[in-house]
Amino acid sequence: MVGASVLWLLLGSALGLIASVKMHGPHFLADFSFLTYGRLVFAQNALFLYGFALQAGLAVALWLIARLGRSVIPNATLVSAGAILWNIGVLAALLLILAGETTGLWRLEFPAPAAMTLFIAFIVIAIIALMNLKARNVQTMYPSLWFAQTGLFWFPWVFAGATYLLLFGLLRGSAVPVIAGWYGQNFVGVVLSGFALGAAYYFVPKLSNQPLHSHALAVFGFWTVIIFAPLGGFSNVSAVPRWLTGLSAVSQWVVSVGMLANAYNFYCTWKADRSASSSPGLSYFKASTGMLALWAVLGAWGTLPSNSNTLMFTHFHTGLSVLLEYGFIGLTLLGSLTVVATTLMKLEWPSASFSKAHLILSILGVAVMSFPLCAVGMTHGLALADPSVPFLDAVKRTFPMFALTTIGLLLFCIGQALFLLHFVQLAVKSFVSCCRPIEWITPEKGGSK
Repeated sequence: MVGASVLWLLLGSALGLIASVKMHGPHFLADFSFLTYGRLVFAQNALFLYGFALQAGLAVALWLIARLGRSVIPNATLVSAGAILWNIGVLAALLLILAGETTGLWRLEFPAPAAMTLFIAFIVIAIIALMNLKARNVQTMYPSLWFAQTGLFWFPWVFAGATYLLLFGLLRGSAVPVIAGWYGQNFVGVVLSGFALGAAYYFVPKLSNQPLHSHALAVFGFWTVIIFAPLGGFSNVSAVPRWLTGLSAVSQWVVSVGMLANAYNFYCTWKADRSASSSPGLSYFKASTGMLALWAVLGAWGTLPSNSNTLMFTHFHTGLSVLLEYGFIGLTLLGSLTVVATTLMKLEWPSASFSKAHLILSILGVAVMSFPLCAVGMTHGLALADPSVPFLDAVKRTFPMFALTTIGLLLFCIGQALFLLHFVQLAVKSFVSCCRPIEWITPEKGGSK
């Protein structure tokens, strides 16, 4: 699951890079119908969310449940079968999207066959994970297990409900954006953010060699996310009742306070470490915590009535999504995978320079992808609100910032290519150390071994 998630992340980033280039040069790869801008953007989003983020979150959750519960995962063969089925579902989703069989729904871009495959695979893995949680030998529930358990329970019912209502054609008209926005907010705001927060609550104290700063802040951050995050996500959707956008704005403010509490908890935990050296993996969590705090502040600011009308039809909310998905969730899971992979294979990473390069390129890539989108959203919104500025001139002001997002995607893509190569190198080294393949062909008395 770790290797497959990194592979899908690299492929999705490459498709997103091609789509970003086509924003400046529409004739680039224009002879291939399956490489149109709309299909590439949907494919990039599906591969990041389902191929990388959710699969890596599941892998980390499985590892955390076994680690913190001091128990062995039962029926590991079923977990492997579920992981294989999950990646078959991701591949089916990719092929269907590139073939033009898209739903047009953000964060639920693929049709029912791929959705059902993913749902069955998730149920198989989640049942084994919950069985392992029940059989744990340590009864104390550490905060990481709260968030991991929430993701395991939350995703099946929101995914099944959205798939049933949206992909089987049971809804029409104004109900479609409401249910689609509800699902997308629950999926990213509760499930993926829950897996990322659970990982951070384990790895930040572990890597900084410090106890968690505040258990009470963890409780507060948990309940604010669980209760109020599902109610947000409608601030930039116009085809919904007015009261829904108001409720979404209030929920965003409460969630922002909860996320800032989580970020402050992480900061105080690693700040207490007075040692001169720190684990390289901790740098991922420091960067992701900064992205989370920035997302919380900008998200609350963007929902103010004086700002929401200006920013509604701009790329500001796209930049916020990149900050949360790639900045917090992505960097947190990448940092988790760097630690989990070496622990599972009982080896250190072969090259410290590769690890450092991946960290720097990932952070720079996310920053250059998200910050320009937020900035251009503000300038674009002000230009659209100014009657003296022609519409085309307002649109042209966004082009330089889109060039920066292309550079950010390029940096991020190079970083993930380095990480995948480094992971393959680690896996080969682990295989040689564990299985000793040279001994399979070593001659000995009486024939070959």
